[in-house]
Amino acid sequence: MAVGPYPCQYTFPYPFPTRALDSTSESGSAPRLHRSNQNPAESISSIPAIVESIMKKGLLIILLVYLSEVQPQKITYINAEVNKPVHLPCELNCYGLAKWTSLYPIKEDVADCNIKPCRIKDPLRISFPFQGDRTTGNNLLFINPVIYNDKGSYRCSCDGKKADVKLNVFVPMVVKAHEREKVSLPCYGDTRRDARDVQWKKETQLVLLYNHENGHVTRGKGFEDGFWVSSEAFKNGDLSLHISSVRQSDAGLYVCTIHGESTDGEPRAVLLIVEESGGLGGLGVLSILLALISGALGAFIIWLWRKKIISWQVIKGLYRRKAHREHDPVQEENPLAHLPKSTTTPFVQGPEE
Repeated sequence: MAVGPYPCQYTFPYPFPTRALDSTSESGSAPRLHRSNQNPAESISSIPAIVESIMKKGLLIILLVYLSEVQPQKITYINAEVNKPVHLPCELNCYGLAKWTSLYPIKEDVADCNIKPCRIKDPLRISFPFQGDRTTGNNLLFINPVIYNDKGSYRCSCDGKKADVKLNVFVPMVVKAHEREKVSLPCYGDTRRDARDVQWKKETQLVLLYNHENGHVTRGKGFEDGFWVSSEAFKNGDLSLHISSVRQSDAGLYVCTIHGESTDGEPRAVLLIVEESGGLGGLGVLSILLALISGALGAFIIWLWRKKIISWQVIKGLYRRKAHREHDPVQEENPLAHLPKSTTTPFVQGPEE
């Protein structure tokens, strides 16, 4: 071993060998180092494989990041009737720049607002209810009226967070009913092949889910009684919702879907209008009873007159008495004063013979 030109520097008389750790030794006790016989050309040829592996991992990371960006945590479904108002909720509590974007079928900016002024594509129909006040953090979008081309997917973004809303716009069939009446909301679909179930919703609230395969019925809160779908009619493609006794609170927009909500029924939606009951209240029943009593009394008097049990003069006297009492109800009079005087000679008993 030779000493180099600098202190503590040594020069080896032969190249330092490339060594690798062998897991076993000849004695089988301790690992030993051995010289590597790998050809440098083989090491160079393995570089493309290493690069390919790194690229695959990088593409996977990029894909995961992309999916996390384009797929928000939750999608809110909103049903609206054409030419009626609707609120698109933004379930993000934020105070920065709020932006609404249409994603499908056309991608475009709908509205954005920071402090003020707010930039809105169609200010005559679309507005932010907070009117520039961002202290509440409420970023819902108000559309009035809804047009058919408003249907599609929307995204609300704020402070780097996103929330998606899917707006369905319906032109519903109108069904009218009175309170306590039985009513059927029509819906039809092809149930010969793939239809396993039918689902009815009021706005976005579950009313009834019927699974024809096992006959199981799931009812939403507030719709436990008086709502049903006929299992026999289901076989014929009739998926109508029946309500045994309709209430004012049952009025609203109902949507019918089949095949696990993958297909709309026909019609797609039904608007139920519940009018005040045409039945009789307490006052109506009393009025009818009084009318029946008056009619029966009049018919009885006419019967007495025809049987010559009572004369026409007596009837007119009764009428005059009634009119007089209505004119002066406190005046007292002889209850027999209204009777006409008899035209016959009264019987007078003569002297005894």
